[in-house]
Amino acid sequence: MVKGVTKSFVVALLAILMSGCGTFTTLTQDDRTISRTLIKGNTHCTEISRVYSGVAYDICILNSHQPGIVFEPLAVAYVVDALVCTVTDTLLLPFTLVRQHRQGNLEITLN
Repeated sequence: MVKGVTKSFVVALLAILMSGCGTFTTLTQDDRTISRTLIKGNTHCTEISRVYSGVAYDICILNSHQPGIVFEPLAVAYVVDALVCTVTDTLLLPFTLVRQHRQGNLEITLN
């Protein structure tokens, strides 16, 4: 029974962590949603590459001028996420290189 509870806890924890992952965010949300999120966060990013998009997304968030983002534990979480995203983005290079070639950079606009 403890083994099943531990497994469920680990799966739930991974799901929570993945939902905040920059790579997961940029690959599962449409461009308009990502753009709105980054504009709302006052990031001053104008575009991000689809190659290593998770890392770029985290860097944009860390470069935000929104109060509260610079809260030290939250900044550490984004730095750790950027490190995890580096590995994930590297594994997804075959997919993101094709997407970059077809769609170009993800434009951060109000539209």
